[in-house]
Amino acid sequence: MTTDRRFVRSLRRGIALLTCVALAACGGGGDDGGGQIAGIEGTGIVSGFGSVWVNGIEFETDDAEIVFNGEPVGEDALRVGDIVTVRGTIEDDRAEADRIVFDRVLDGPISRIEVRNGVGRLVALGETVHIDTDTRLINTPADELAAGDLIAVSGVAADDGDLRATSIEQGPTYRPDSTRIDIEGRVRDLAADRFYIGPLEIDYGGATVDLAAGELKDGAFVQVFGTQGAAADAPLVADSVIVRSRGPASDSGHVFRTGRIENFDGPGDFTIAGQRIDAQDASRNDDASIDPAEGVFAWVYGTMRDNVLVADTLTVRPDPNVVIEARIRDIDEANDALTLLSVDVRTRSDTLYVDERDAADRRLRFDGLARGNSVRISGYATDTGVTATRVTRVDSATTRTRGPVASVSGSGDALSLEVAGIPVIARDDVTEFEDADGERLDAAAFRTRAEDGAIVEATGPDNDGRIDTARTLRLIEH
Repeated sequence: MTTDRRFVRSLRRGIALLTCVALAACGGGGDDGGGQIAGIEGTGIVSGFGSVWVNGIEFETDDAEIVFNGEPVGEDALRVGDIVTVRGTIEDDRAEADRIVFDRVLDGPISRIEVRNGVGRLVALGETVHIDTDTRLINTPADELAAGDLIAVSGVAADDGDLRATSIEQGPTYRPDSTRIDIEGRVRDLAADRFYIGPLEIDYGGATVDLAAGELKDGAFVQVFGTQGAAADAPLVADSVIVRSRGPASDSGHVFRTGRIENFDGPGDFTIAGQRIDAQDASRNDDASIDPAEGVFAWVYGTMRDNVLVADTLTVRPDPNVVIEARIRDIDEANDALTLLSVDVRTRSDTLYVDERDAADRRLRFDGLARGNSVRISGYATDTGVTATRVTRVDSATTRTRGPVASVSGSGDALSLEVAGIPVIARDDVTEFEDADGERLDAAAFRTRAEDGAIVEATGPDNDGRIDTARTLRLIEH
């Protein structure tokens, strides 16, 4: 049985226990055979549809209220990669959403950008936004974004204000003093008519302030809408400030949180998105070789006790270091795994699914994939292959693999190596060797730089599970 299947069973047992606890606390119970109901709430990443999947939990949405920027919307307003807050109920092992809220972290112009080969960072509205191969670029590749472009970002924020983008969408042409933009974050240095979110000054002297969820004060979590002038240090002139509730969940029901681990003082004491967590006795639900530590991406499930989330399960996820684009050679339905080229790619219940074909299926999940489908996966290397964090089905695939390099051998004008576990054959008379900037190298110079562990991208034909002979070999990171 795979780790992920054990987790699903563990989660169901935990949910059953939680429903018993919740019912006992409310004076419920009995042996009438009815389903047991408990609350569930949390923040996570939308991973699919056909209902809404968040962090591997399928929420039925037939009666759910879905809210975007304070306005009711349909489910089609949500996209894979969005960070959402869900409140609902669990009955036996079935989850039903009562309310799903999606608020963008920011919607504003890029002031600075440093991206190469699809990864890097940018600055918008004073916030540093990190882009990696797990970031879903909705309509524009990262390398094509530029300063002045308007972008909408969903993601998770660290205490220092840095954002890890889970999705980015390029918007229409940005016009200073005219285009309405927005940002969310915590208030600091509150004064009579202005405050700051990170380094961004907010002028709210003429704004409508919504205090329904709490007081406007230092530390309050707010969403701000308005316009900004063209100057680099221009304040955001707000027309609307909304105080959002970011307090702890109630001490009942099931709770989940997603983000980077911060303030780490051991497994029993750390925070995610400002929520204190005790995962000392939690079961691990991952195949990662890393332990929880400062800055590691993770999510937890558990219950609240005295404002502390006591975790039943902890999932730690390494930063992505693998991208493979190829046709599916084989499918292992029993273990939710694919074979791409010669490597086994394992999926999990929280793997994100996107269909980018012309005839796209919004409800794509693992059981909708078939042998021969062209897919692009991002994920991370493990001891037994690759774990996919996202599977994207495409109309046609340019066979390529990006990941850690190993077993480099050969001399003269021929090289043999493995990239993300996939054998690659390269020859100087066929293969273009490139550095990270796309500048040409010869085979000898490439081999000198391509030490074990360096990140390399290879493109070329699929020849019985290996790339032979590679058309390009690019050194992404060394």
